[in-house]
Amino acid sequence: MKIKTNALNRIVTQLKKYKRFLILSHISPEGDAIGSQLALRSLLRRLGKTADIMNESKVPPTLLFLPGVKAFRRKAALARYDAVLVLDCATLARVGRSARDLASGTEKRPLINIDHHVSNSLFGAVNWVEDNASSVGEMIFYLAKKLKLKLTRAEALCLYAAILTDSGSFHYASTSPATHRVAAELLESGIKPHIVFQKTFQNKTFSNRKLLGFVLSRIRNSSGGKVAAIEITPALLKRAGAGPDDANEFVNYLMETAEVEVAAVFSNLREKGWVKVNLRSRGRVDVNVVARRFGGGGHRLASGCLLKGSLAGVRRKVLSEINKRI
Repeated sequence: MKIKTNALNRIVTQLKKYKRFLILSHISPEGDAIGSQLALRSLLRRLGKTADIMNESKVPPTLLFLPGVKAFRRKAALARYDAVLVLDCATLARVGRSARDLASGTEKRPLINIDHHVSNSLFGAVNWVEDNASSVGEMIFYLAKKLKLKLTRAEALCLYAAILTDSGSFHYASTSPATHRVAAELLESGIKPHIVFQKTFQNKTFSNRKLLGFVLSRIRNSSGGKVAAIEITPALLKRAGAGPDDANEFVNYLMETAEVEVAAVFSNLREKGWVKVNLRSRGRVDVNVVARRFGGGGHRLASGCLLKGSLAGVRRKVLSEINKRI
């Protein structure tokens, strides 16, 4: 992967210039968000900086094995920091409600944007966006190199988990030869890849499996089976004894169906009146374009958005947009 050297150099300048950093990522964080935040916090602390990590959402249970997770905060006073780092967010709104405070409170402190989504809005005072990178974790690896810091085993573990999860275990289109070279170097720290895989992907509860069964039995098909969609409701969660985080990876099961070109998951689990949409594509349809049509974004093959409305209403609008592109 060819790194945008000028952008990376500007990031390094900011990290050396300031003393106290707050590191944020998106709501409903996954492995890339959590792993990258943990690794960057550790790197900054080794540079003699103060660095805190905060997300609006809790760390998913499958990532609690990562070293340092107890350091995550749910609240932070912006005035305590010299600069704010936002990781893995295409837009500032992705950090959640605190985005309003950040948008109005960062005039006196730089907002530093580090991301790999092609739809990134370049909302930072300083932006480093590598849309060819598999993950922000891969980017933080190169940042450590630029800072001339040899990764500790704990940092390497966090970055490996970040890359593993966001590359879909190295099978998404964003996986490059460079991604594998980075992973190989991380493994040289002594990480056991089968253990990381077990903890992140083979650590589901019985309630999660029950929920998956309920959801998959309700698949809706359109465009001759080329589009598959499922809905996840609070009632289904209650029936399975599951929680909102149990549904995070269900979209991938739809993509395992030979006929399916586009998969969509609709859920109204967190805020009443809002529907979260996760989209995946084999390549014929650019789901980033679809998501941006509704105020979201992401990648060509994996994107999402958050819409106000009923589950049925949002489903009709989004599927109509997808079906006319098949």
